[in-house]
Amino acid sequence: MIVKNLNDIFNNGKFIFLQESKSILLLKGQESFKFINSISSNEVLNTKGKLSVSTLMLNNKGRLIFDVEVYSKSADSLFLLCNLSQKDELIMYLENYRMSYKVEIIDYNGKLYPFKGMNVGISEKKNKFFSALTLEEGFVNYFLNKRNLPKANESKVNELDYKKWKILSGSPSFPNELNAKLIPIEADMWSSISFTKGCYIGQETIARIKYRGKVKRTLACFEIYGLVEDEREIQVTPDKNIGSITSYFHSKEMMITFAIGFINNEENFVNNEIKIGPLEGKVIVNLHMEENRRLLKE
Repeated sequence: MIVKNLNDIFNNGKFIFLQESKSILLLKGQESFKFINSISSNEVLNTKGKLSVSTLMLNNKGRLIFDVEVYSKSADSLFLLCNLSQKDELIMYLENYRMSYKVEIIDYNGKLYPFKGMNVGISEKKNKFFSALTLEEGFVNYFLNKRNLPKANESKVNELDYKKWKILSGSPSFPNELNAKLIPIEADMWSSISFTKGCYIGQETIARIKYRGKVKRTLACFEIYGLVEDEREIQVTPDKNIGSITSYFHSKEMMITFAIGFINNEENFVNNEIKIGPLEGKVIVNLHMEENRRLLKE
């Protein structure tokens, strides 16, 4: 799919696709919200109604362990949308920290299927939630059972197209950008962090970076003129590496490789000229970064 069509579809189009890399957990019990709120970076409040929250679970050094989305329309239960390859590890993590909380953890993988869509006529009402992610206003998550799966011809795009759009937008994804090497602020994940909630693991590191200094590297968007193959190192001069690309795709019709990656913070500005091996390129606008920094100022 060409770049213009990707932007048209995901910015204001009509689509639905299965999130094959995601899995669903259900937390059930009167202390479900209190439990998740105690171990995650964002405020997870029991609204007893509509709830869509992106949040993180960190280690004591402020590095990322899990990125999850929390959805609920209930007073005593909530869904966690997590990375499929981390599902069992996340269940073990939750079990370890559950302690005396009155919470049941239920694995819904293979029972409910996580679809993401916009402007589609899906009849599901119970498990239908607006996306908690930045830049996804109007996107809807549907957690569907086998009886309610959309027809094949309703899916104009797939998860790979969605990941390409995220690269164009500067949005990080697991595992290339979101992994244990990351401090969330490096990827401008401000919308997944609350600075007013109670304590959580890693909070001291995150707060210290926010209030006392800056991170050394940040996530940037690039366009590179040609086909990137194995080379990942980013240079501004032949002898100065400033970072590396983490995700990319090549547009044949434009002869441009679009990419995201982490570079030295002082080099992360629009139109900064770079090289990937023999190929020239430049830093371009990162919409994810711009939106998250705007939200931080509110």
